[in-house]
Amino acid sequence: MKLRTKKSFFKTLPEEKPKKRVSIKISSLLYFGFLFGIVLYIVIYTGKHYMYLEAKGFVELEKYLIKSEVNGKVSQSYIQHGNKISKNQALIQLKTDARQPTAMMNEILKTKKNIAKKLSDLSLLQNTLRQMKVKTLSKLPLKNYPAILVTPELLKTKKNISLKKAELVLLKQRMKATNQEFATLSHFRLLELRKNTRNYFEKLTTEKTELNYKIKGLETHIRYLEHYLADLVDAGIISLKSKIDNLKNEIASLKKYQNELANQKKSNVHNVFSPVDGNLYQIYKRLDEYVAQGEVILALIEKQAAIRISAYFNVKALTYLIIGKQADISFPDGVTGKGAIAKIFSSASPYVEPLTKNYIPIETSIKAEIIPINEIERTKWQKYDQMYVKVRLNK
Repeated sequence: MKLRTKKSFFKTLPEEKPKKRVSIKISSLLYFGFLFGIVLYIVIYTGKHYMYLEAKGFVELEKYLIKSEVNGKVSQSYIQHGNKISKNQALIQLKTDARQPTAMMNEILKTKKNIAKKLSDLSLLQNTLRQMKVKTLSKLPLKNYPAILVTPELLKTKKNISLKKAELVLLKQRMKATNQEFATLSHFRLLELRKNTRNYFEKLTTEKTELNYKIKGLETHIRYLEHYLADLVDAGIISLKSKIDNLKNEIASLKKYQNELANQKKSNVHNVFSPVDGNLYQIYKRLDEYVAQGEVILALIEKQAAIRISAYFNVKALTYLIIGKQADISFPDGVTGKGAIAKIFSSASPYVEPLTKNYIPIETSIKAEIIPINEIERTKWQKYDQMYVKVRLNK
């Protein structure tokens, strides 16, 4: 029996491509994202720790406190919160229980004394102004200048003029010696007493020309400096006139204040006046409230009031805290600014009563007072008075 082999054919159905497992990719991405986040956090935290010092700070705008000089009741208020205040402006009226001549007389005597001092200063300035002559003053020695006109710029200019004049004297002496040698050489050449003097003669001619240029340039520079000095003196005189006008206004204001005090002395009414220009910050006593002598009535902010940030650092940061070092400030609304360390206090505490053990503080901090680096920053900081900020320093 014969076996026959037959060809076999394997028929297969077309297979579909396997579906991508999305869940594996998502879990991988989440895993690597989480890992990357941890690494990034560690890097940022480590970088901040080793590169920067960070602390919490408190903005403080300096206030001018006005205290009552008498006992009495607030009978009238002439101002409201935020009002602009001018010097010697009446702020609050107090009705005293009885006449208090001692306090009133002290204030009147103090005002009279102040007026006398201002009048003396005015007389001195007016005499100085009468004695000054712009055209002649710039040529006088420095010791003859009125002290009020002597500024660093004037001293510098006067010194430069003296140095340039000394240099000019030396150049003229060199020029004189060169001219003498030139004349002698010309005479010898005419008499033919020296041979081969041509090169030396040309050298002297060149030196004469150069010295002449230097002398003329120096004389021009000295004239310019003298004109500049005269301008400085002129500017000083204008400034002096301005000071005289300001003094006159102050004296007039003080005399008006003196008259008001005299009128108050005759009654049981006492007005409280502002000693400075600025803005009203807060009123501590309202109408009909009693005020004791020496008690604070209100607070003002002067026009150029000082502002600072008190920042408290760990004691380990003392090495990195240096007077004048700049700091980055972050305010509550996201605005940033720059300041500089003005003062450093050791053994400070951000709390009123630090935790103690056997009367010895458990914790202590380093306080750094930070001030604005310029007028723009000072203006920016003012609206954040009594607010907390973040302070950062480079190590």
